Amino acid sequence: MRIEKILEGMFCPEEKRVTLAAYAFDGEAERWWRSQLEETFGGRPSSQVSWEEFVKAFRDWYVPATARRQMQDKFNRLIQGDRSVSQYEAEFTMLSRYAPHLIPNAEEKCNRFLNGLKDMIRQPLVPFGIEDYPTLVERARRIEMDMLATQKRMDFQKRKMEGRSKPSQMTQSSQSGASTWKKPRSSDSDSSASTASLCSKCGRVHKGECLSGTNTCYWCHQPGHMAKSCPLLGQRSASEVRSGNNTQRTAGRPRAVESTASVPSQGQTRQNVQPRVYGLSQQEAKGSPDVVTDA
Repeated sequence: MRIEKILEGMFCPEEKRVTLAAYAFDGEAERWWRSQLEETFGGRPSSQVSWEEFVKAFRDWYVPATARRQMQDKFNRLIQGDRSVSQYEAEFTMLSRYAPHLIPNAEEKCNRFLNGLKDMIRQPLVPFGIEDYPTLVERARRIEMDMLATQKRMDFQKRKMEGRSKPSQMTQSSQSGASTWKKPRSSDSDSSASTASLCSKCGRVHKGECLSGTNTCYWCHQPGHMAKSCPLLGQRSASEVRSGNNTQRTAGRPRAVESTASVPSQGQTRQNVQPRVYGLSQQEAKGSPDVVTDA
C-alpha cells in the first residue's frame, strides 16, 4: 500500500511500476523477487511483468492463504462491541481487504457495517436505508456523540441531586440528635414528683420530715438553734458553701442566697462567716416561726 501510494503520487506509468517497486526491495525481499523472476515469470525482466501479476505473487508469499482465511473469519464475526464507531470502522476497513468477495458492492458493504453496530446506534439508522458507506459512517458517529452528551448530562444531574440530598440528611440527623439530647426523661420527672409534696403543716413543698415549729436547725438538723445561727456555718469555707454540697442538705430547706454580711452566733464571740439569706414568699413567711421581720 505504501509503494502504491508513492507510485500514484509520481504519476508513474503502468509499464514502469513493477521496476520501481522491485527497486525498493532489500535483503530477503530482493532475493525472493529474483527467484520469482526465474521460477514464476520464466526469466522475464521486471519491465515485462504486469502490476497485477506482481501484486498476486507478493501477496501469495507474504500474506498466505491461511492468513487470508483467518482474516476473513475475523471479518465475518466483527461487531462493534466496546469500540467507538471510529475504532469499529477502522477495523472493518482493514479486515475487508482480505474478504472482497463478501462485500462486492456498496449496498452489501453498508449492510454488513450496519449489522455490526450496537443496537442503540443501529436502530435509528435502519429506516433510512443508507447505501453510501461514508454517509452511513458519519451518521453513526453523530448518533454516538449525541448519546455520550446525553449520558454526561444525566450523570451531572445525578451528582447534583446527590449533593443536595446529603446536607439535608445530615441536618435532619443533627436535629434528631439534638432533640433526643434535650428531651427530658419521664422517669426523672416521675421520681422527683413522687418524693416532694405539699406539707400540710407548713404549707410548703419539701421532702422528708417537716421541721417547722420544732426549734430545729434546717442546716444541721440539730435542736436548740436556728439555721441563721448554726455554728457549722462558721466552720465552712466560702467555697464549700458556694459549691452547695447537696448530699448534706434536705429538700425541705428554703432557697438560699449568699450574702457578704457577717452574722454573730448566739453565745459566741463575733467572727467573720459566710452566712446565707433565705428568700421566702409572703405566704411562706406568715406560716414560718423562724422568720424575723423589721418592725
